[in-house]
Amino acid sequence: MWCAGKSTLTDSLVAAAGIISMASAGDARLTDTRADEAERGITIKSTGISLYNEISEEELPDDKMPKDSMGREFLINLIDSPGHVDFSAEVLSPTPPLTPLPCLSAGSASSGSAQ
Repeated sequence: MWCAGKSTLTDSLVAAAGIISMASAGDARLTDTRADEAERGITIKSTGISLYNEISEEELPDDKMPKDSMGREFLINLIDSPGHVDFSAEVLSPTPPLTPLPCLSAGSASSGSAQ
């Protein structure tokens, strides 16, 4: 399995959280922290990042909020993983405990439950 754009998506989410500028999203490759990743332009080592987000009522009215939501504060735990076949062991090693979960999962910061 090969997936493209995970680092770009990660940069976009980090930019939306205000950590980096929207202009640098996609080029920053924030989660590619190794020198060889920068040289090759690929993710070699999985890197996790947590993003806090608070959704205002203007952004999402109460009637559109998930029914099981326990507030408007969310913690998004994101793992940027390698997509290249040469690094499949890196991708597969954390897979068993994560298998039933989607690639991106958001949980309520107040409850800590996965969404």
